[in-house]
Amino acid sequence: MPGREARFGEKPIDQLHVLAGMLIDVLPLDLPFAFFGHSLGAMVSFELARQLHERELAVPQHLFVSACSAPHLCHRGTSRAHLSDAELLRLLEGFGGTPKEVLGHPEYLEMVLSILRADFNLIDEYLVPDDCDARFPITAYAGTRDVHVNPIKILAWDRWATHDFVCHQFDGDHFYLTEHREALINDMFGRWRKSDVSKAADACA
Repeated sequence: MPGREARFGEKPIDQLHVLAGMLIDVLPLDLPFAFFGHSLGAMVSFELARQLHERELAVPQHLFVSACSAPHLCHRGTSRAHLSDAELLRLLEGFGGTPKEVLGHPEYLEMVLSILRADFNLIDEYLVPDDCDARFPITAYAGTRDVHVNPIKILAWDRWATHDFVCHQFDGDHFYLTEHREALINDMFGRWRKSDVSKAADACA
């Protein structure tokens, strides 16, 4: 994504609908696919799937969303992008996803803050269009000790799901998937195969 890794010299994208539109332009749609998104990635996955549906293009067979509130509950009155540098860094450390060693290097600090502001704005200013009628098979994942995402707001993904909505918990915090990577992947592929078989059966009925 712009602002990261080999594209660190580019301005980060801070509007979710713009980012999803860019991804659609490069997304291969010739084979069956599913999306997995963790935290902000869950919102990117949803908006990408929503735009594919709106454009009447191929849509994911399954959405796997992790550690993120449902799309209609993410919008904030004031984006966290407007927090001070110190407040942003404290917030980031609270999530536990960025090593303190990285934050201790002044040459990285400006880049980190720029990306962080854009990322928070992506989710904090996102609004699902009022006329959105997209629904997908959705499985939501959560860490049992994640203090950053209210379980009720994760269960609210059911609003955008077809009849086969499931919420599955793993022991851990916001980054539970670091410890449970293999189990998470196995669970996703198992559920994806199951939903694919169900669709095939419905098509033959």
